Amino acid sequence: MKVAFYSTEEYDRESFEKANASLGNHLEFTFLYLRLAPETAALAQDHDAVCLFVNDDAGVKTLDELHRMGVKQISLRCAGTNNVDLERAKHLGIKVVHVPSYSPEAVAEFAVGMMLLTVRKYHKAYNRVREGLVGFNLQSKTVGLIGTGQIGLATAKILSHGFSSKVIAYDPYPNQAAAEKYGFSYIPTLDQLLEESDIVSLHCPLMESTHHILNHETLSKTKKGVFLINVARGALIQTKALIHHLKSGHIGAVGLDGWP
Repeated sequence: MKVAFYSTEEYDRESFEKANASLGNHLEFTFLYLRLAPETAALAQDHDAVCLFVNDDAGVKTLDELHRMGVKQISLRCAGTNNVDLERAKHLGIKVVHVPSYSPEAVAEFAVGMMLLTVRKYHKAYNRVREGLVGFNLQSKTVGLIGTGQIGLATAKILSHGFSSKVIAYDPYPNQAAAEKYGFSYIPTLDQLLEESDIVSLHCPLMESTHHILNHETLSKTKKGVFLINVARGALIQTKALIHHLKSGHIGAVGLDGWP
């Protein structure tokens, strides 16, 4: 089977070549640094499958072009499938597979690390005294989690048990048993969570209902000086609204894993 990898980084090449070698090199890889889009789909010609990441575009136009190139399968190097038109893929007979879940602890630790980076300003530590920068403790601060899947729960556990933070969460499908186990409580509405949180951390999937879940209206309901953390999909936050509230000083700081 020939597989074309889009949006490839060097670590992708190293990891997949090592895995392929362990299986007897049964697969043939073509590593592309370009992002998949309708204009780059032709690079998959003569390949059986393509392997994509979060910013690759597998919408209708791209899928039609991949189908014309003879591609039979799309393999995602991520858990979310929001960048693939699943109905069109099914219609074209293109199989779509994805990662069931990342290591929730790894992503949760990254989220908490980003919180520490923003609240303690470690990235400016060299000039900290000279600039008069002051951070704050996570202890006793209220951290609001939007989404309590595996990553959200792992984040709650770290913050509640490790930092003695007050952790609250909003999720349409609350897991009360986990809340009791990990020491956090659910808030009935998103608005209430935003009003009470010193730090808001996003851990929900990108769907139609969560697209721009943080926008001009919802961001205006947060505390002045709130810190935002997003290690999920970029499009959960409306970029123009975020920039506006940063410039106005309403948002104190933001830690992002990627833009929309």
